[in-house]
Parts: sequence; structure tokens; C-alpha cells
Amino acid sequence: MTGQHLPKQPLQEIKDHLANGRMLVKRMLRLYTVSRLISDSLELQTVLEKVMDAIIQLTGAERGFLMLLDEGELSIRVARNFDEETLESDAFTISRSVAQEVLHTGRAIVSMNAQTDPRFAGYRSVAANNLTSIMVSPLRIRDELSGVVYVDNRAQSGIFSEDDLHLLALFGEQAAIAIGNAAHVEQRERTFQAQIDQLKIDVARREQQVAEIVESPYFQNLQDKIQAMRNKRQKPSDGDSM
Repeated sequence: MTGQHLPKQPLQEIKDHLANGRMLVKRMLRLYTVSRLISDSLELQTVLEKVMDAIIQLTGAERGFLMLLDEGELSIRVARNFDEETLESDAFTISRSVAQEVLHTGRAIVSMNAQTDPRFAGYRSVAANNLTSIMVSPLRIRDELSGVVYVDNRAQSGIFSEDDLHLLALFGEQAAIAIGNAAHVEQRERTFQAQIDQLKIDVARREQQVAEIVESPYFQNLQDKIQAMRNKRQKPSDGDSM
């Protein structure tokens, strides 16, 4: 049958399906790149910044923060923007209330518009900082809840989806691996340094013990006797002088 065309609706669905497929491939490639960075054992801060940059670029977030527990409080370890720049501390206008809730419950949160989201009705930081799209995922390091990954967009609402939340969790796992590896290396270095320090102490103690023995009256008397015996052996006999 000539002149037939595919219905418009199925054609659009095919295009949407292909677009989603390309986006999925792009995300998986970025995840693979981050995984390689971690396996190559780059400096921890660099890896975490790369992880956050990837999350921001793939989700359309404006900013991204990685927060870790430090003496019971969430401390910002990485703060990046859409231009892959590190944010200064005066730009840390985020909702710590939302971050604390995710840390407390261990459940991720995504909000299309935090300003109208009833879950955040009592959170003054959301209104005060004019936060709209928010997404937060817990960060588990060696199965222990140790922080959160937080991204937002203050200019646009409705930009995050459940797929984005899943992506955030995946990249958060990569960050946790990097942090866990760094902690393991740091622990090994501390153990090795402690062994070196103890060896130095042992050597110094032995040197002190030797010095005390050498300077003791008994040792000095023993040295005098040995020297006297050497002198006696070296003194020519009467027969040799003739």
C-alpha cells in the first residue's frame, strides 16, 4: 500500500524511546568513567569532585553537595556548580533540614517543587533560600550511613525524576567506594607510620642503654684493664732490648 505513513503517535513514541536509550547510554558511560577514576586511585578530593560534576551534568542540577558525618554533624566535603567549579562557603545556601531527614531515615528524597511540597512545609531553609527542585540520597560507606549526596536547582522546578534519583544513588555508591578506599589507605599509612615511630623509639632506647653501659664505672674499669693488657704485650722484653 503506497502512500501510507506511520501514525504520528507511535512515531513520536519511537523517537522518545530512542532519546531515552541514548540518555541511558550516556549516563552509563559517565558512570563507567567515574568508576575508572576510582580504580586508578586518584586523589580522593579529585575523584569526589568528578563524581559530583557528573551528577550535575546528567541530572540538570544547578549545584551539588557531598556531605559526610563529622562528630555527629553533616559537614560539606564537596560543593560544585554547573560550571564544574568549587563553590565558596557563602554559597552553601541549602536545606540542611532535608539532608538531616534523609540521613535520619536512610531514604532518598526527590521533590519537583520544594516550595509547594507539603513534606517541607515546616522547613524554613527551603523558603528562605528559595529552593525548588531538590534531590537527596543517603551515602553508605561500608554499609554504614555516613552522609548524603544533595543536588538542587533553584531556578527550575520539576527537573528531577525517579530515574534521576536512581542515578544519584548509583553515583553516590561510587563516591562511597572512593571514600572507603581512601579511608583504608589512610588507616594502612597510619599503621605503617606508627610502626616506624615505634621502631625509632626502640632504636633510641637501645642507644641509650648502650651509652649507659659504656659510661658505667664497671665498663670504664674493664676498658682500663684491657688497655693495660695491650700495653704490657706491646712493652719490649729485656731479651729484646739487648
